[in-house]
Amino acid sequence: MTAKSFCRLTGSFLGVGNLPVAPGTWGSLIPLLFLLFVPGFESPVIVFPFLLFITVSGIMIGNLTELFYKKDPEWFVLDEVAGQTIPLLLLSSSDYLLIGISFLTFRFFDITKVLKINQLQTLPGGWGIMVDDLAAGLYTLILIAGLKWIGI
Repeated sequence: MTAKSFCRLTGSFLGVGNLPVAPGTWGSLIPLLFLLFVPGFESPVIVFPFLLFITVSGIMIGNLTELFYKKDPEWFVLDEVAGQTIPLLLLSSSDYLLIGISFLTFRFFDITKVLKINQLQTLPGGWGIMVDDLAAGLYTLILIAGLKWIGI
């Protein structure tokens, strides 16, 4: 396997990012599917190391990817996987309404790049690929924390 094909395979989360329509949306669904169908994935003891691994890997693979491809290619979805994982730190598999809100809110922040998220994309290499989605995930986490605080 070449370094270029390794970047494509891992950056696309084993091909999820290669789906023809809305690869970022599909990438964002991965952590939610893990939450719903992987026993134990609702524990922060499992979610946080997963988030850390995906983030560090995404930065490193993103650095390498930019050597072979344009900046933040559409098929690179590790950033969406990492960003959507952040609000899962507060969710359980039975929080169906909040899972849906988390998904829609994360996609809103990821797509619109409001609240200065767009400026984070200018960071070099893998940092620029990953950090804007991490910010979108953090904003989503704050919203989810507020909703849980008021009892939703």
